[in-house]
Amino acid sequence: MSTALGAAEDSLVAGAGLGCEHPTTRSRANPKNLITIANIISPFSPAGLGRIIPPNGTAKNHRVAFPHMGIYEEIGVRPFINASGCMYTRFGGSIMAEPVVAAMAEASKHFVNIFDLQNRVGDAIAAMTRNESAFISCGAASGISLAVATCIAGTDANLADRLPDTHGIRNQIIISRCDRGTEADPAVRAAGGRIVEIGQPNTSRRAGSDEYLHAITDQTAAILFIAFESEAELDVGRVISAAHEKNVPVLIDGACAVPPKENLWHYTRDLGVDAFITSGGKGIRGPQSTGLVLGKREIIEGCKFHSSPNLRIGRGMKVGKEEFAGIYTALKLFLAADPAAEIARDIRRVAHIADALKNIPGILSCIVEKTRLQIKFDQAVFGITCEEAAKILLESDPSILLRGRDNRLTIHVNLLQDGEEELVARNLREFFTKRLQPPV
Repeated sequence: MSTALGAAEDSLVAGAGLGCEHPTTRSRANPKNLITIANIISPFSPAGLGRIIPPNGTAKNHRVAFPHMGIYEEIGVRPFINASGCMYTRFGGSIMAEPVVAAMAEASKHFVNIFDLQNRVGDAIAAMTRNESAFISCGAASGISLAVATCIAGTDANLADRLPDTHGIRNQIIISRCDRGTEADPAVRAAGGRIVEIGQPNTSRRAGSDEYLHAITDQTAAILFIAFESEAELDVGRVISAAHEKNVPVLIDGACAVPPKENLWHYTRDLGVDAFITSGGKGIRGPQSTGLVLGKREIIEGCKFHSSPNLRIGRGMKVGKEEFAGIYTALKLFLAADPAAEIARDIRRVAHIADALKNIPGILSCIVEKTRLQIKFDQAVFGITCEEAAKILLESDPSILLRGRDNRLTIHVNLLQDGEEELVARNLREFFTKRLQPPV
C-alpha cells in the first residue's frame, strides 16, 4: 500500500550538495548510495551558507518568487523553490495550507488544559483515521521513542522512572538490517531499546519472516518495521501473528509512508500491527514538529503516560496547543483532498515546464512521467555536468532545488506552490540558453 520511487530516485538529491537524510519515500540504507557532508559541503551547512546568500541578503528575482519573506529576509536566510519532491526535515518538511496556519494562530490566543487537548484531538484523529486510538507526538521520531518506551516499561511508574536505563528488563527491538540508518535508530536507543539486527549483510533484501521469528526471545520488547514498499507486507502478516502469540508488539515506522491516505489505517486495521507511526509535517502538511501514533489503545495510553507534560522520558518531546490545532486541521484537509485532482494539477505543471524547454539545442530529451520530468542534456554543448547544473540552480535567484545525477536533472512538481512552475520553467530555459557553447 505504501508508495516508492525507483532505487535511483530514492537516493539523495545528489547534485545539489545536500547531506544525508532519508527521502520522502525511502531507499534502502546503502552507504554507497549516500552523499554525506564528508563528501561535499552542503550549501545549507554553516560552511556553505554564504554561497546561497547574496551580499545584500536578497535579490530582485528572489523577491519576485518570495514576496513575503519577512522574517527570513530579516535574518538573512533564503527560502528555495522545492522541485526535488523531497520533504526532508532539513528542508522544513512541507508547506502548511492557510487554514492550518489560521487554526494555529487561533489556538495561540487561549489557555487550555493540555491533557484534555491531547485526549480530545487524539479521539478525533482516531475516528478520522479508523483507528482504535491516536496520539499526537512532536514528530515521527519522538513517536517511535514513546512507543518503544511503552513496549519496554508499559505504564509501570517505577520502570518508567528508570528509562533509558533498561538493565534487567526486556529491552530488545528487532529490526531488519536493511531498515537501519533512519531516524528510528536513535529514537529506539533514546528510550533504552537495544537494537537486535537481523538479515544478511551487504544486501537490500528485507529479512524473511523466519528470521524475525527466530530472533524473538524473552528479552524482545517489540519488532519494528520500516514502511518502504509493498513487499514489506510479505513478512508482516505472519510475523504479526507469531509475535502476538508471544506477547510481542509490532510497530511500523511510516514516517514517509503517507500519502496514500489509506496507509493511516491499512497497517493497523487491515494487517493488525500495534502502532503505525508517521510524520505530521510531510505528506499530511501539518506542523513540522508533529507526528501521529495510530493503533491499539494500550500503546497510545503508554505514549501519553511517558510524554510531556508528565515528568518522564518524553518530557522534552513537547507538543504545543498550536501544533495540536494544526495537525488536526491539516489531517482533515488531507483526508478530504482529491488525489486525482492533485495528480491532474501536477501533470499540467510538468507539461508547462517541458514546453518551456522545447527547441533548445543540446537538450537530448524531456521525459514526462506523470508528476516528474527528467531532462537529459549534452554536457559538451552546455559545458557543465548535471551535478554542477543542480548546484548553480540552487544558488541562483530564485533558488531552485532539484535532483541532479546520472546525466539528468529530475524535477518533481508535487511540492511546488501555485505559480512556481512558471518560475521553474522560465529559469530553466534561461539557464540552458545562456550556457550554450558556440560550435567548434
